Amino acid sequence: MKHLGDKMILRKLELFISYNGRNFYSFYPVYGMRTVQSELESVLSHVLNEKAVITAIQGIVPGCSVKVMPVYMETSSSMQTGDIVRLCNLELDKDIRLCYVHEVESGQTLLRRKSIKEYEYHFMNYPMPVAVQGLCGCLIRKKLDIEAMQEAAYLLIGENDFSSFTTGEYEDPYRTIFSAEVEKRGSSMTVRMSGTGFLMNMVQMLTGELIRIGKGEMAPEDILKRFALRCPDPDAPEMPAAGLILMRVAPIVHYEDIIHNNNEFADYYVIQHLLKTEGRVFIVMMRCEDQSFERLVKHVVRLSYMDQAREIYFTDLQGRRIRDGEKIGNYTPRSVPGGVDPEALMGIAAQGDWYLMEQ
Repeated sequence: MKHLGDKMILRKLELFISYNGRNFYSFYPVYGMRTVQSELESVLSHVLNEKAVITAIQGIVPGCSVKVMPVYMETSSSMQTGDIVRLCNLELDKDIRLCYVHEVESGQTLLRRKSIKEYEYHFMNYPMPVAVQGLCGCLIRKKLDIEAMQEAAYLLIGENDFSSFTTGEYEDPYRTIFSAEVEKRGSSMTVRMSGTGFLMNMVQMLTGELIRIGKGEMAPEDILKRFALRCPDPDAPEMPAAGLILMRVAPIVHYEDIIHNNNEFADYYVIQHLLKTEGRVFIVMMRCEDQSFERLVKHVVRLSYMDQAREIYFTDLQGRRIRDGEKIGNYTPRSVPGGVDPEALMGIAAQGDWYLMEQ
């Protein structure tokens, strides 16, 4: 505990935890049920001799296991971080571990920053009716076409509206997948995905679609048609969360000067070479269908503010869908007379009206 005059300054701790999700009802507290957060807070409160309240990323699927992820708390205790780890692990059951702890500044947590999340989904592919082993979610007895599954997985890479692959309702259903692959070792199958974030049950539902493709029920390119529906397929298989593992959560530390997202529904550039030095980002919307426009604008602007941008400039080259002073979600466009300096756009031609997107 530190003091600044008469004011007490709490320590901000980042705690990395690991647990077997099969043994818990959920991560988040649920009255009368065994949950990860409740159990961890109870042990921390006893060890630190004060009420402990932790915060974590949102959207952790009930039943999902975690290899390692950060949670955060504030404490007035002066106990050494190594002692916190040792004493907590003496009290915690073996299906939840505190891996390590260190102090961080308040603005350095992953709760309000863009991060990379990596998931794996495990299942078995074997013709005989065997008992599912370890953290495998289920048994698929029909032989799967791994090449077709990998071809479809590759089509998932990039930014898309994943409304068709979630059981939740989201104002912003856009997510970016950086990598997706399918691996088979003997009878064990693994689907790996990494991205900026995942909607509720998104990994299980995408895995279910890949299995349908592996069975020959769908062609690899059919997965692109699912995006256009913007609603879950009632005939899609339900993959249990028991096979799902969150492998890691890590900050995004490298930013490209230009991001270009181009798919069937939209084509736009995010020019951010001045982000670190001047806090400015320029967004050029080349093309976007009307029904997705407002939602996509809110998504792209929100991500730029999460990257610590101070000024975000936006132009829509397809039409006059942005008007001065008319709010789009939490953002108010303000007209920029004379536009922006063309040199700031790094060669991207953008002769439309420019707006400063104020929070």
